[in-house]
Amino acid sequence: MSQGVWSQSVGLSKETGESLRQLMGPTQPSLEAADGAEMKLALLQRLWSLENPAPKPMYQTDFHRFLIERVWTKDEAAGGKVARVPNWPLFADLAEDLVVEPKLFIEKSRRVMATWLACAFDVWLAAGGQDPRWKNEQGESVLLNASGNRRIFVESRKYEDSCYLLRHRIGFIIDNLLNPPEGKPIQEYWPEFPRRWQFKENEIAGDNGSVITALGQGADQSRSYGVTALHFEEVAFWEMAQQAIEGAIPTLRGGGHIYCITTAQAGTYAASIVAEQVTETLF
Repeated sequence: MSQGVWSQSVGLSKETGESLRQLMGPTQPSLEAADGAEMKLALLQRLWSLENPAPKPMYQTDFHRFLIERVWTKDEAAGGKVARVPNWPLFADLAEDLVVEPKLFIEKSRRVMATWLACAFDVWLAAGGQDPRWKNEQGESVLLNASGNRRIFVESRKYEDSCYLLRHRIGFIIDNLLNPPEGKPIQEYWPEFPRRWQFKENEIAGDNGSVITALGQGADQSRSYGVTALHFEEVAFWEMAQQAIEGAIPTLRGGGHIYCITTAQAGTYAASIVAEQVTETLF
């Protein structure tokens, strides 16, 4: 039966029949082969699927669960021991803060794995993590806009330190998500997780368009970009901490976040942030 005859037999114009064909998608039964009842059932199923999309994978929408259940770390001081991230109560709080706080400053003691947590968050963001609590200035949930095309900068006092984090922390995490020491690859649980990552000296790029870049400190390092997230390490020891942070803040307009991690150091710009001596507009 031709498309025109079928369309007329159910009281539809040829143009309306074609619109229904596009709505129902290629996986639905052929309109030419369907009778009125089959068409109605297929159309209702299609409308239901559009109104009730399949939920996103749990690890894509829950960073804390992704962190403690899927991320592997290594401890060079323990002879290179490889292990999952421990399920410390501290990490649940920090995981939430990273999502909901657009400007986050973490003052830490040594060997509490805060840098590992931040590097895992870099990966989660770049891979397309989604959480409606991450909002821009207008209250919009910006991470829901896309599952790729994210830009994350990792900055340290020295460029070489940032490249080390990129390769030996962020790169290690990605490698062990794709080929874990035990269990299944991350795509078994998060099918859209990028399968191909291109590694360069100061950059890791996923096949979803996201890029993680290593930079050294400086007022102009990220100034000309729009940024999803800025990950600053050990800012208490930067000679140009104030210039770098104040120069980077404008790049976050539209929904970006900044998270700074450092051990304590008195008499520094970082100490001023902790003591709330920096104006609200800056931090």
